[in-house]
Amino acid sequence: MVPEVARREEQGPAVHVWALGCTILEMATGRAPWCNIRGDLLTAMHRIGYTDTVLEVPAWMSTDAKDFLSRCFVRNPRDRSTAEHLLEHPFLASASCGVKAEEVAAEWLSPKSPLDAAL
Repeated sequence: MVPEVARREEQGPAVHVWALGCTILEMATGRAPWCNIRGDLLTAMHRIGYTDTVLEVPAWMSTDAKDFLSRCFVRNPRDRSTAEHLLEHPFLASASCGVKAEEVAAEWLSPKSPLDAAL
């Protein structure tokens, strides 16, 4: 869960950046983020939304992966990296197939995608 959702604040694209980080972390570890929170749902929501607790990233992950995730897990959504910015991150560049974002065919883009402005 994203901190701003737990606090019932306005949500924007930054929610998806946090969710991407959670997905990557879960794929890498095989465990859901925040699975170590004991107690009921309200306890978990309070910790996520109202404390400075951050998701733990395993030490064995690469430096690029840790940096990428740290940019996804910034608690203030205004300070969180954008998807556009993360597309240029070395963590994704090392996993790419050599295709640059501006080379993606327009028919694969959402009408609201910031990438269509680059095409």
